[in-house]
Amino acid sequence: MQDHRVAKRYSAALFSVAKRAQSVDNVGSDLATFVQLLQDNPKFRSFLLSPEVEKTQKASLIDNVFGDRLSSTTLHLLKLILEKKREAEIFSIQFEYEELRREANRAVAVTIETAFETTDSEQAQLLKKAEVLSGKRVEATFAVNPQLIGGVRLLFENVIYDATLQGQLQKLQGRLTYDLSHQTN
Repeated sequence: MQDHRVAKRYSAALFSVAKRAQSVDNVGSDLATFVQLLQDNPKFRSFLLSPEVEKTQKASLIDNVFGDRLSSTTLHLLKLILEKKREAEIFSIQFEYEELRREANRAVAVTIETAFETTDSEQAQLLKKAEVLSGKRVEATFAVNPQLIGGVRLLFENVIYDATLQGQLQKLQGRLTYDLSHQTN
């Protein structure tokens, strides 16, 4: 069972160490790569998360495979969570660490959805608009969603800016339904 309080403590301590070592972005990249590998490779995930596998075997694998690929700070964290039997927390630790990194950089993660592929210049314009709307530096993920029909939708923090045809049609449907229900009364 994952405990986000534990993940918050580990990520805060890791962020503090990374900040002192001036390696906040490197550690963030290391964690993202490691978590992506766990998500993409079911055998590796099963091995690392298995309570039947000895922690020395897990630590040895991490040293052999990642020893020259990850920063010493990241390796130390991985070995520490193995020692404390907190392997399953790595996903939450990475998430919380990214939140701390963004907060320190006054940045926000934004998903920008469009109905069609966008050009580089269109993406640059959308990024500028997202920065204006959020008031922060934007770390964007672009996604194509044909159900939008046309237009763009921005999702960040707890905010959705919907300038899509799908959104306009849904609003129109809601207004028509409301008007029809109030005409009969």
